Amino acid sequence: MGNMLDYIQQYNLRGFATFPVNSKTKKPLAPGWKNRRADVFEVLDERETYGSSGAYGILLNPTDFIIDIDPRNFKPGDNPWKRLREDLNLPNLGKATYKVKTGGGGAHVYFKKPADLDLVFKLRDYPGLDVKAGLKDKGTYVVGPGSVHESGKKYSIMEGTELTYIEEAPKELLELAAKTKRAEIKGTGALDGGEQEKKRYISWLKKFPPAVEGENGDHQTYKAAVKGRDYGLAIEDTIQAMLSSYNPKCKPEWTDEEIELKVNNAYKYATQPAGKEDPSLAFKSAKQEWDAEADELRKWDLDQNEKPKRTLRNAINYLYLEADLKGAVRYNEFTGDLEIPRTLPWGGTKVWTDTDAVLLKYYLAKKVRVEFSTALLWEALYAAGNRHSYHPIREHIEGFKWDGTARLDTWLSDYCGAKQDGYTANVGRKLIIGMVARIFKPGVKFDYCLILEGAQGIGKSTVCAILGGGWYGDIVLDPHARDTVDAIRGKWVVELSEMEVTRRSDAQALKAFISRTTDRARLAYERTTKDFPRQCVFVGTINPDEMGYLSDNTGNRRFWPVKCGGDFDLDAFKGVRDQLIAEAYQAFKKGEVLYLKGNVAKLAEIEQNKRRHVDPWQDVAEDWLEAEGKEVQELSMQQVYELILGGNIKNISRTEQCRIGRILSDMGWNKHRPNRGGSRQFVYRKPENI
Repeated sequence: MGNMLDYIQQYNLRGFATFPVNSKTKKPLAPGWKNRRADVFEVLDERETYGSSGAYGILLNPTDFIIDIDPRNFKPGDNPWKRLREDLNLPNLGKATYKVKTGGGGAHVYFKKPADLDLVFKLRDYPGLDVKAGLKDKGTYVVGPGSVHESGKKYSIMEGTELTYIEEAPKELLELAAKTKRAEIKGTGALDGGEQEKKRYISWLKKFPPAVEGENGDHQTYKAAVKGRDYGLAIEDTIQAMLSSYNPKCKPEWTDEEIELKVNNAYKYATQPAGKEDPSLAFKSAKQEWDAEADELRKWDLDQNEKPKRTLRNAINYLYLEADLKGAVRYNEFTGDLEIPRTLPWGGTKVWTDTDAVLLKYYLAKKVRVEFSTALLWEALYAAGNRHSYHPIREHIEGFKWDGTARLDTWLSDYCGAKQDGYTANVGRKLIIGMVARIFKPGVKFDYCLILEGAQGIGKSTVCAILGGGWYGDIVLDPHARDTVDAIRGKWVVELSEMEVTRRSDAQALKAFISRTTDRARLAYERTTKDFPRQCVFVGTINPDEMGYLSDNTGNRRFWPVKCGGDFDLDAFKGVRDQLIAEAYQAFKKGEVLYLKGNVAKLAEIEQNKRRHVDPWQDVAEDWLEAEGKEVQELSMQQVYELILGGNIKNISRTEQCRIGRILSDMGWNKHRPNRGGSRQFVYRKPENI
């Protein structure tokens, strides 16, 4: 703030009055600003207001004017400032005088003029050059150096110029500015109104209700400008009439530039016949063109009084056109959220919530005097957000360029201490290609889970976090819990921490969960649940105190265990992570399969069987069968329970029967029902190769 205050004091000492303005709208924040005087002490009293606003205005004296150079409005290939110098034969025009570089990339070039000489707003033949001239009681101002532009850039004094020297405008420039009349805009139907029409319009303006802040003032002022067009007045006459007979009644008053823009809107962009309203034009800047999508939505649903109705189309239009709401919603295709990429008038967070929808309803009711239902506003937000949808991870991946060095087959051994062989090469490779595939083909079948085995603290979780980047999640998964879907939504790499779920929960439920390709959920803006194709992969981490942690003998193919050794080289892994993704993206585009084949699949089965959990009863049964003299070819449930386990068949439970059957099946024994005198009891027979 100190730097800006220094500038303000310099202006005050040179006879310029200053006042705080809104850095975004440039509207004055001080009452009676037109009557301000250059007062250093008044500025000191308002230090807090200046500091919070971040910008200030300089009231131009009757002897001052500036040429506002805005390159954004130059025609392609044109430099109107250079042409002006050439046309006036003044090659050094403005070179020595005081100049300020604007936050928008333009310049304010200061000049002196006769106090009673009024100048026009624009130089007709030089688009991009505006004129702002001081005149008694006119209230023309510009934003001063040190102020913050809405872009975040600051206004600054141009090098080599000083406020102490403001050049007297040459006669040629004054004549051009004084004699130039505002050009009529072709094709608008604007007519040169006679004196009678001007008087009628001024009389109408004096009776027309003024704009009041918070009461749809934009629209009210636009209607006043349209009326001048109805009377057939030239643009210049309408502007002057509104400045003299309408603006003084408004609370607060508009700046001259704002009135100029409103009138230009009415003349240049109106598509209805003169007198018909187009509510969108109350929001449109004359210096901006509509984008294609806004042009599609330009139609409004109006009632018999030409007022906007409470319809979906109108709600969407306000989201596009209201300055504080434009660009305030986009759809994230990865998370499914409606995001808030800019600051809302009421604050808000990063994602639209029910609270934001209610505050939006209140904001529009106050700002544009139309009260929409929150349900309709949710629909409007969804429609507008989908027009600005994006996928952050796709953009993330597509932003990488692979350097051509192959790393997918060796990253587990290079950075995680795993043994380098055909198995680890393939499972490491398939995991990262699977990550890419799930992003570009959400819901693609990839029902595998890499498991990193190793001691606590060696970096297993950190590897998962590096792989997932900003989309990593660490959960203790319960496939039965309702909030599990919410826990993995918005995650790319989901770590199953210490694989606790395989020990505590039903193995069949875990198998079913990992195998899903979609998840059902109802988001805040949705009325019903819907399916969301999976975009994540799972990585398990475990510090096995014993090898048998895979308990579902029929579903173990989904798990790819890898034994890691020593400390991980995490810094190096972080350095190559993006290249791993880039390489995987190239492999994905070539159509590489996501599953293991042939000998590699057999190697995986060997590794899975090493981790298979063995029931203690199975150890007892195997010891009994291997004992000397126990050449058994057939076993019944009663034999196993009584002879091997020492139980009484009368007390066996259904759970114990299933447990014994599963053990015999895992040992390779086949279930069979012999034909023995009508008996229907099952027995288990030893396979021939045992």
